[in-house]
Amino acid sequence: MNSFQQGSLFKLERKSRPDVWVFRWYDNASGKRTYKKRIIGSVTQLRNRREAERAVVALRSSINGDAGTPQNICDLAAHYRVHELTQEKKSFSTIDNHRHLFKRYIEPRWGTHRLGAVRTMQVEEWLHSLPLAPASKAKLKCVLSTLYNHAIRYEWLTFNPISRVRTSQKRLRDKDVLTPDEFQQLVQQLSVRDRAMVLLIGSTGLRRSEMIALS
Repeated sequence: MNSFQQGSLFKLERKSRPDVWVFRWYDNASGKRTYKKRIIGSVTQLRNRREAERAVVALRSSINGDAGTPQNICDLAAHYRVHELTQEKKSFSTIDNHRHLFKRYIEPRWGTHRLGAVRTMQVEEWLHSLPLAPASKAKLKCVLSTLYNHAIRYEWLTFNPISRVRTSQKRLRDKDVLTPDEFQQLVQQLSVRDRAMVLLIGSTGLRRSEMIALS
């Protein structure tokens, strides 16, 4: 069984053209270990290592698609992307949202942690420190918990430490609810397209992300 691999990301200097970021990994498809490499982008496109690391997320997912037990959160996220974040199992908005949260919050903070090394109180303190609304923190906790449930489903773990993390979803301000007259005045000021969108949202209760996915 293949093991998860992070690959090797390095900068390759070139004399007459801008330097490039190169990603190298090994492949066992032929029964013999061979090294492969791919140019990710130039330093003018990817200005630093952080941007280059973000650019290889999808590639890491593909080379780890048939790998064995993940060693850390990045490995687990890679496996989850391949096996769960597909159009057959998830909506476009869910796929996009999960990928964004992985890249923006979860992998930078927890990516190198081994699966069993993440502690409930550490995650709770981390969420508390983020400059996000309570509902956004709760969503982030939910996605991280989903990763651990994925690991439990594959029998890599028996316990989800995120299940005991406490978060609040209390609103920072009250909802601004329109009266029927205010709603009528609003739609009269909109273009035909925007009016159709607002009427659909107002009559069905669609979320903004769901409306964007339809448009």
